[in-house]
Amino acid sequence: MKTTQKLGNPGFIIAVLLLVLNDWYLKETCPNVLTGKLSDFAGLFAFPFLLSALFPRRTVTVYS
Repeated sequence: MKTTQKLGNPGFIIAVLLLVLNDWYLKETCPNVLTGKLSDFAGLFAFPFLLSALFPRRTVTVYS
């Protein structure tokens, strides 16, 4: 899979948008445990996509 395909994946885009929305808006308006877990989940979902796009030869290492 090419870098543009990985970064254009709907799952990656939604995770990054959710991370940005959560960090810039939701944590300010309603800080609670849910916003912290939402940030963790979105970040842990998006980070391997980004790493595998930056280092395509290390994809197996990134996901293992």
